[in-house]
Formats: sequence, C-alpha cells, structure tokens
Amino acid sequence: MRTIYLTLLCLLLATTVCMPASAANKINYQPLITRWQQQINITTGTYGIYLIDIKTGSTAGINELQPFHAASTIKLPINLYLYEKISAGDISLHTSLTYQQKHFEGGTGYLQQNPVGSTFSISELAQASITHSDNVAINILYDFLGRANVKSYMRRLGGKVVFEDKNSTCPRDMAIYMNATRKFSRREPQLGNMLIHHLESTVFNERIPAGVPSAIKVAHKIGNWPPTGTYNDVAYVHHPDSPYILAIFSKNTGNRQDAFFTIRKISEITFQFHSEI
Repeated sequence: MRTIYLTLLCLLLATTVCMPASAANKINYQPLITRWQQQINITTGTYGIYLIDIKTGSTAGINELQPFHAASTIKLPINLYLYEKISAGDISLHTSLTYQQKHFEGGTGYLQQNPVGSTFSISELAQASITHSDNVAINILYDFLGRANVKSYMRRLGGKVVFEDKNSTCPRDMAIYMNATRKFSRREPQLGNMLIHHLESTVFNERIPAGVPSAIKVAHKIGNWPPTGTYNDVAYVHHPDSPYILAIFSKNTGNRQDAFFTIRKISEITFQFHSEI
C-alpha cells in the first residue's frame, strides 16, 4: 500500500509541476471589456480594441478582427520589416535613397518641403516616418522594400487582415505587430531599441499616451483617415507592474475631438485596470 500511495503522490506532484504557469495566471478581462463597452456606447462610431498582457499572454478585445483603415499605423510593420532586413545584413541604415515625384504625399511630415531629387539616408527616413509620421519618408521606404514583401511579412507575423490592394488591418493584427516590435528589441537591442525610441518620441501624443500618467513611457504609432472618420493608435505601454500592448481603432466617428477623447478614456480605463490587478 505504501508503494502505491507514494506512486500516486509522485504522479500528482508531477501533474501539478507540469501545469503551464500561464494557465493559472490568466487575467479575467471581462470587467475591463464591460467598461470599454460602456465607454463606446456613449459615443458615435465603431471601435475596435485589442489588448495583450505581456507577462501572462492574456488577451481581450472588442471587434478585434473587424477591418479598419490602417492609415499611418501601417508605418509600424513597414519599419519592423526594414529593421529585420537591417539586422540580417541585407540593408544598411547609411544607404541613401532618392525622393521621386511618385513619393510625394501631403499630410503629416516635413520631407515634402524638400525638392524632388533630394536624397535621404534610410536612418533619417525611418526616424521621420515614425516620429513625425512622415508620408514622403514612408513612401520612399515602402517603394524600396516592396509592397508585396511587406505584406508577406505581415502575414508571417500572424496578420489575418492583410490585403494587397488596400491599406486595411484590424486591432488584433496591429497589436501583434507591436508585440513583435517589442520582442525584436529584446532580441536585437541595438536596432530594436532604436525603433522603440522613435516610437516613444513621436510628436503625436494626444491619444493612448494621454490616458496614462506622464511618467510612463509609451511606444506607439497613430493613424488618421478623416474620410472614414478613422483615428487609430497602437501602443506598448511600459506599465511598471503589468506592461501591455493596446490597439484602439475607429471608423465613422463623429469628429476628431470625440474620437481622441474616447481613445484617451479607453487608455485610461485600461491603465487603471492594470494597476489594480
């Protein structure tokens, strides 16, 4: 009997030890989802949200697979693909690329003020495309990297809403790209931290960063597409105890101010929740 008892006890202990730690540590996000939905219900438009808790891998979402116009958030996976190619030795940050007429686009950025024919290093283009969301910079890089190559890379990262002929995405996909950026910074600290620093130094901080305390670092990328009432933000929030990735996308919003307010409130609610778990 003693032998049988000891055998059963060892099996029980072995089973307990083999249980994945993450399974026991998963976060119950239902109360947070309810608070998100309450905030969305009092505004105009459709919102999509996706959250990844970095410590446990827990996730939560609303309309997370619904397609939204990516707008300038597409600059995040383009840059990540660029930095992966640099890390592999296929591309140099010091290579110069030429600004051609086909690269011109108004809107955000400052390179459009330069004459066609100007040359810029890949390093400068990458930085401008993130910190100032420069449209000319990203058009030069996108042309250089190849649209099809970038789209294939997005699918390899796990992207589900990826179209060859449309600049569309979903909150879940963009959160995955931001998480891949975070992982790249751990794997390739010199290059990865450069990209993270650009994302932390953007001049557009009225959305997710505005919903967290000012001392908290937020690496993020915004996107606007006014024709569809779209205002987006995807962020890596360096919460001191419970860091997370948060993607908030919108369409058919009432106006820019309402959308910014809603995104800020969702960000604030999320940070508070992570401070209480």
